[in-house]
Amino acid sequence: MAEERKAGARLRRGDRIAEIIAVAREVITENNGVEMPIGEIAGRLGIVEGAIYRIYPTKRQLVMAVLCDWYEEVMASYESGLEQISGVREQLRFVTYHHIDCIYRYPELVNFYFGVVRMSREYWGSELHKLNRRYANRVVKILSEGALRGELRADKSPRLGRDILFGVVEQSTWPYRMKVGTFDPDEIADNIADLIYNAFARPPETDVRRHDVAERLLGISEELRAIAGGVRS
Repeated sequence: MAEERKAGARLRRGDRIAEIIAVAREVITENNGVEMPIGEIAGRLGIVEGAIYRIYPTKRQLVMAVLCDWYEEVMASYESGLEQISGVREQLRFVTYHHIDCIYRYPELVNFYFGVVRMSREYWGSELHKLNRRYANRVVKILSEGALRGELRADKSPRLGRDILFGVVEQSTWPYRMKVGTFDPDEIADNIADLIYNAFARPPETDVRRHDVAERLLGISEELRAIAGGVRS
């Protein structure tokens, strides 16, 4: 084993980086997304901690590298999958299910991202933050394009829809991430997609006309009241 590790020490830099990131993900998972000890990573690789710090001068840099590697993996299936889906409701359903499925398969990495990384000042403006914005803003794009086509209401904020979608997913999956409950990914994805779509959907044309008539009648009624009040005075 020692000889094997010594041979491993002569890995090319790219191979060594891939090895460090893979083992770091294992360590995060096995520590329930709470910590990522460098010593534990080095021990599993059969190298000294300094070998890791020569590549990643700080633990924070390694953390960001590990999560960016994971996020890019997630983004690949996310963006390629969305390209195959048409229709606002189905796109919302795909986004929701994909996000829930990531939480279902990688709860420890999600906890590490939510609880350890996302709360730090260094996160904002980082490459990981940019990946997250790219990921989340696909919902803004879906809702904005739906409004431009006339399928959705134009008076509702797409950013608010994005925040509701991801906020509800995070809240709904919290018991699972804390290992105190479980959930049905398909059921939650359907419910959340319907919630967002129905909140933003443009009412049928007959309802729109009925609403416009009601508004005009209300305006006329108020004008008549004002005139009547002026007559009485």
